[in-house]
Amino acid sequence: LSSNSDVMLCSQEQSDRCRDGKQKIGMLVHNMLDDLLDNAAVQRIINNKRRKMHIAMVDAPSGSLMKAYNQPIKLCSNFTDKEDIRNAVLASTHIPYIANGNKTTMFRGKEVVDAGITGQMFVPA
Repeated sequence: LSSNSDVMLCSQEQSDRCRDGKQKIGMLVHNMLDDLLDNAAVQRIINNKRRKMHIAMVDAPSGSLMKAYNQPIKLCSNFTDKEDIRNAVLASTHIPYIANGNKTTMFRGKEVVDAGITGQMFVPA
């Protein structure tokens, strides 16, 4: 996170927009990441080889939520830029139909959803 960011203020502003019906939850996450991830934070995420950031999600083959339930959680890392990080977080928080009105979202060419919809509450080591 950027050193001068105010997480509480940012989240309050974005959640007010959701409550007012001006944006979906997926856009809230997108806007918060834009506000809170500065270039230095992005570079720390990309360049830290000892403590890699991993983001969890589940593939939804052919856009099927039923098939997603049988998929293992996948951990994504090796991010290339801010957009790649943002897309991973959006995929990892994609609650079908609620996040942006769509059943699934795309990440690195695959349809995915939040791993939590499968009921798996652990992350593979």
